[in-house]
Amino acid sequence: MSLCKIYFIVDNRYAKQLLLKLIQLFKDYNLVENNIYVSISNPVNVCDNNMERYVKGAISDYDCIVILVDSEGVNPSKVYKRVFDEHVREVNENLFRVNIIIAHPCLESWLCEVVDLTNCSTGTCNDIIQALEPVLERKYTKKTLPVLMMRKIREKFNMTESKDKLIQILPRPLKELIEVINAHCTGNQL
Repeated sequence: MSLCKIYFIVDNRYAKQLLLKLIQLFKDYNLVENNIYVSISNPVNVCDNNMERYVKGAISDYDCIVILVDSEGVNPSKVYKRVFDEHVREVNENLFRVNIIIAHPCLESWLCEVVDLTNCSTGTCNDIIQALEPVLERKYTKKTLPVLMMRKIREKFNMTESKDKLIQILPRPLKELIEVINAHCTGNQL
């Protein structure tokens, strides 16, 4: 099986560590293939022209490009349209390789869903963080997101053994991430 190369473009520095840990977790539980190689951009703001440069620079070298950005409370479809119109539309080749995932309102909403809180995609990121702290029984800081996410997912995974059940207990955004990876990386052969 050939190497499947995925390039992530992110808008904050904690997304990089989170994605690396998530991909390894997905591999460990056979939710994605083991032939995946991940490269992640430096953080780039949605309105920064470097995002388009990252897409254009990676399009011919990677099987899949995933742009992962926070909505910051803006309607996710508007953020998606903005990212597509400003940074992806001009890429004329292999456009099917570019995927945009919006964390609404922020990556903390993923953790919110993992710990089974409600209203994880409403309000502001601060609202989600305030809802998370009592459940986590600690003051939340952004740098702890990757570790907390892995801990909470592994706790859930330890309760089941079926691959199908593992996928069922994941929140929608993580299922979407697995689907995107598998759509581009399953069955790649030499």
